[in-house]
Amino acid sequence: MLREGVRRGIGVTDVTAANMHAGALVSDAVVDGMVEERLGRPDAAKGFVLDGYPRTLEQARKLTEWLDQRAVPEVVIHLAVDYNIIIAR
Repeated sequence: MLREGVRRGIGVTDVTAANMHAGALVSDAVVDGMVEERLGRPDAAKGFVLDGYPRTLEQARKLTEWLDQRAVPEVVIHLAVDYNIIIAR
């Protein structure tokens, strides 16, 4: 979502884009807001997959709060893949 926001010039400030380009993490508030907006769209009503989110404890707390408020059940799948396989892909 962040990369697309930068490409399209939507929802990402110049400061956030510069931070991303420098390899820094984007603030929890920005990421949480983008995720909340995206999950509020009709196509996510029947379910969704999050990849790379949450990345911080605060993001996890925010997501849990959001899910609890909407009575959305959580399912977590943790994939463990050898580093060399990931790099090869």
